[in-house]
Amino acid sequence: MLAAAGVLLLAGATATHDWRWVLAAFTLANLFATGSWISAYPTFSEIFPTHLRSTGVGLSVAVGRVGAFTAPLLLTRIADAAGMVPALVTLALFWLIGAAAMVPWYFRGVEGKDTPLEHMVNPTALH
Repeated sequence: MLAAAGVLLLAGATATHDWRWVLAAFTLANLFATGSWISAYPTFSEIFPTHLRSTGVGLSVAVGRVGAFTAPLLLTRIADAAGMVPALVTLALFWLIGAAAMVPWYFRGVEGKDTPLEHMVNPTALH
């Protein structure tokens, strides 16, 4: 959600046409975006059972790479047609989709603290 907020801040800064605001907002947006990806990889690791972990993480990263390839093309097209602010709002909406996807894991995910990996998938396996 912070990544989406950072991009919306960048959209607002872009509308000011002041390079200082744009630079500050871009720095924050980049900080939040990087933080979200840094936290995503350990989460991916916990979602998948140990015997499927490498495949699950690999597929998740592959889907992310497809998004990384198509996003600049889509956002450039939107910016050409409607302007920079609508393109950045679209980017923020994509970040919010990612935040929404994390909500079920937050409420229904397995707490991993002090739990062996093998028991995280099947909590009834605890001895």
